[in-house]
Amino acid sequence: MANGTNRLSVVALGLVGTVGFYRQGLVDWRKGSWIAALVGLGTIIGSFVAVELGEAVLDGVVTAGLLFVLGLLLLEPGRWLRGREGTLRSFGPGQATAYFVIGVYAGLVVLGSGFFLLAALVFLTGCDLRHGNAIKAFVLLVVGLQSLLIFGEAGEVDWISGIPLAIGSAAGAYAASLLAAQEWARIPITAFSCSWSSWR
Repeated sequence: MANGTNRLSVVALGLVGTVGFYRQGLVDWRKGSWIAALVGLGTIIGSFVAVELGEAVLDGVVTAGLLFVLGLLLLEPGRWLRGREGTLRSFGPGQATAYFVIGVYAGLVVLGSGFFLLAALVFLTGCDLRHGNAIKAFVLLVVGLQSLLIFGEAGEVDWISGIPLAIGSAAGAYAASLLAAQEWARIPITAFSCSWSSWR
């Protein structure tokens, strides 16, 4: 039920984030649409599987996903600072597979899927953090709507509890879209990168 209800917040933050980034001219609709299609296909499959899985299996998926997120954060954090140069990289089988797998995970357990999306957008597609965040918001809106419909049909959404969750997510997404669009948004990551590299 928590897994399904959380889809409301994903839709809210995706909608508000997309509008916020669009107003700042950061959303690449063409590239975002291709990515959304690939992730969305995986999300449909993952969502149908998730409504049939037991809690123990979902707990394992959540734990594995969060550990993977931690690894991405700690492994060469300086790579997050590499912005794109010129055009984004062309799509290939590797990117398509990665986005499809992320979609399956988002359908199973949405927790952490936004971070996986951002990692793929930066490392595989070549986005900088600002444009990557913009495309991520749009993709989350699409896949959030898809999975919400599936979980809702299965009776796995607590709509009453989800409303304040969605409102809070929308407010946070609005503030984040304003902050993430600024050039100085790279500074905290730079500081983290330097500190971690020195510590290692």
